[in-house]
Amino acid sequence: MTVCTYPGCDRPAMARGLCSSHYTQQSRGRPLTPIRMWERGHRCEYRDCSDRVRAHGLCAAHLDQLIRTGRTWRVQRRRAHGRRRLRADELAAEIDFLAGTEHPDRLAIRLGYASAESIVQLLRQHGYANLAERLLTRRAA
Repeated sequence: MTVCTYPGCDRPAMARGLCSSHYTQQSRGRPLTPIRMWERGHRCEYRDCSDRVRAHGLCAAHLDQLIRTGRTWRVQRRRAHGRRRLRADELAAEIDFLAGTEHPDRLAIRLGYASAESIVQLLRQHGYANLAERLLTRRAA
């Protein structure tokens, strides 16, 4: 097996003594440069997020939020066995911040609830009726 003739490149030669990457550079009329090796294992740059990077330094969930709304927030994963749900005041703060960014049922699933009705019921029980109504008006729209 022959090796690429570019200095420092140890990839197998494919055509004209060059590896596929260096051959592509040459055929496009570009000067030959070292090949960038992609590092694996980069983590999302958002605070307290340890998911793998999808693009622009963000994981898939934060990138999706940025594209849809122009901002990012803490991603609430679906509730795993043994993980606690948010307290009523924490839930109210999350709903207040996220209301209007997506459909209420999707928001409920993101926060670990079966539907928006279950969140509305909980909010009303704990004195957040105005926030419950605000969530329901998004559904009607």
